[in-house]
Amino acid sequence: DVIAFFKEDGFTARTPPLAQVRAMLSAAPKEDLNRFEACIPLFAYTEKKDKLVVLGQVSKVDLNRPFFLRRLNRLIRVAGALEIRSASKKIQEILDFSRGERIYFLEETSVVTLCQLLTRSIIEQSREYFKEPGKNVRSLNGYIRGARYIPAKIMIGALTQILLVPTLNPQSRALVIDTLENMDLSTSKKVIAPVLHILDVKDVDEALKLRAGDILCRNGDSSLGTQALDLTNHPTAAGKKVAARLLRALTARGEGPSTDIATNRLYLLIEHADKGVRVEALLALLALGDDYAAQVLHDFVQARDETVVADVIAGLAKPMTREVFTLVLDMLRMDSVRVQTALRGLLSDPDIQKGGFSEELRRQLVSVLSLVPGDRGRGEAAKAVLEAVSTTEESTFDQAKLQYKFRRENTQTLTVFFIDIAGYTEKSTAIDPSALMKLIRAFEEIVTTTITGSRGTVVKKMGDGILAVFKHPLNAVVAALAVQQKIHDYSAMRVEQEKFQARIGLNTGPVIRRDNDIFGEHVNIASRMQNKASSGEVILTEATYSEIRDYVRCTSLGKIEVKGIKDPVMAYTAKEVTVDLSRTAEEGEATMDDKKHHDASLQRLKEAMFVPRFQIPADKGERSALAGELKEVFSELSRLVEDFASDYHQDYDYKKFLQEKWNALVARL
Repeated sequence: DVIAFFKEDGFTARTPPLAQVRAMLSAAPKEDLNRFEACIPLFAYTEKKDKLVVLGQVSKVDLNRPFFLRRLNRLIRVAGALEIRSASKKIQEILDFSRGERIYFLEETSVVTLCQLLTRSIIEQSREYFKEPGKNVRSLNGYIRGARYIPAKIMIGALTQILLVPTLNPQSRALVIDTLENMDLSTSKKVIAPVLHILDVKDVDEALKLRAGDILCRNGDSSLGTQALDLTNHPTAAGKKVAARLLRALTARGEGPSTDIATNRLYLLIEHADKGVRVEALLALLALGDDYAAQVLHDFVQARDETVVADVIAGLAKPMTREVFTLVLDMLRMDSVRVQTALRGLLSDPDIQKGGFSEELRRQLVSVLSLVPGDRGRGEAAKAVLEAVSTTEESTFDQAKLQYKFRRENTQTLTVFFIDIAGYTEKSTAIDPSALMKLIRAFEEIVTTTITGSRGTVVKKMGDGILAVFKHPLNAVVAALAVQQKIHDYSAMRVEQEKFQARIGLNTGPVIRRDNDIFGEHVNIASRMQNKASSGEVILTEATYSEIRDYVRCTSLGKIEVKGIKDPVMAYTAKEVTVDLSRTAEEGEATMDDKKHHDASLQRLKEAMFVPRFQIPADKGERSALAGELKEVFSELSRLVEDFASDYHQDYDYKKFLQEKWNALVARL
């Protein structure tokens, strides 16, 4: 009715609002009647615009935070900040009043201030609220905020206990972390270890868990060393990140495990699937001065993952070694706003600008500013430094580090090709040995010639099976389909005992290539794909399919269970090549020369089809002999590239470079 009065929407047909309110307040206390009489002037307005102004003002009134209570709230906070202990009794009265009237913001402020004034009664009351954290959240938050003003030895037990309550309000849990960050825990190092258990509490934000870990990094002692090592096996990424930070902090202070043991555990984390874990492990290795960490950082930079590189820059410890600083300067060439922002924050540090690296920083900045647009640069200075990093004799604690170095220095991204004769066991018992040997020779002849003709490499022959690798997945699939067609054509012209069929499995990923053999999980997956294939079928994984789907028609098999692999693998069966590869490659070559029409699909095809041609023009006369010798050198270099290039992208880059150099040399002959 009151709103209707101010809006003039026909309230006059009813009893006027003033009369209604007076009737309702007939038996009200004198104080309420006085308040009402004080409001009567509001009803004296007759103009609609004046009434609407009043309506707007009244609608904004917050009955829970009246003006004078806000002023009182500020005075209480000032009393706490100035430590006016004589005000404790009056503030206690205000606390009792605010609880009775449920003025929660005033209640919380009063609790915090009484904690600041070290009031004994409020400290005793806190135990009741910590025991039942869901009883009164606002008061509980006041006790949590106030705990930072009370000696840590009194409150640390209650705070760590409430932190681990699964049902604790998220805001209250964040306040506990905030309070612990602001407390002096120097006398409580032995009792903060339970904070680690927050890593096992479900539904807690990872950022909060990492903040809890940082509290332990700043205040922990040698008693946390064993727990830090155990955390490297924690099931969550947050646990592993905290482990890396703890090992970094404790070992640097000489309060953790030995550097050798810490380094070994960190190398177990350096290849973790989570980027954040890899970053934390690398930062810890760099901080501990590991001699191989610069090589790992170089890999991170070469991968050009701006998120990872920016996080590494932000977390680098100072002072930096010359190797690390040189790699940081190489990052100046990365075309990423995030990376450049992180570099600005790092390189603006006065210690770097005025320290021993200042002249080197100046020269590198001038060099970067002088770059021609589009010139990516190759970080030659960084490479030179990495080549100069000395290797030291490894201890027995460096097993994980040695394994990482072995994998890093012998890993290539390849497409693994597995093929075997379907039903070989039954066939070997059904025909005589001479016929069987003839069959195997025919099988090997078809497979090996097709593989080498498609730029693949036969790794080994295994009786009825052959293992091969390809740099580009497209070449592998083309070879697989060609092999199946050739086997079909061969068998169509033979008697029954000479006929055979084959199964082929393909998978793409990083594999270890060593001593003319290959190893790794991706090799095993390719073998499992071959076992899942039917006679005459080619099965490939998602990793291979994503590279060839523009050129080969495939049928999805869905996710299939694979022995020895935890998660099901998405698989496809290859049917046929859908384009004229030679013609499309030529079109791709023309298109790729125009950056405006850059097409990632054509780029993949171009890389798959590219073969350097070291041709000698017929008009070179007496210089033909020299050209012939150069051709042998370039051809050998091209073969060597296949051995050391880590993947087909790098293989293409190197061979394209050789082709350009050859063309330039021939032009000058």
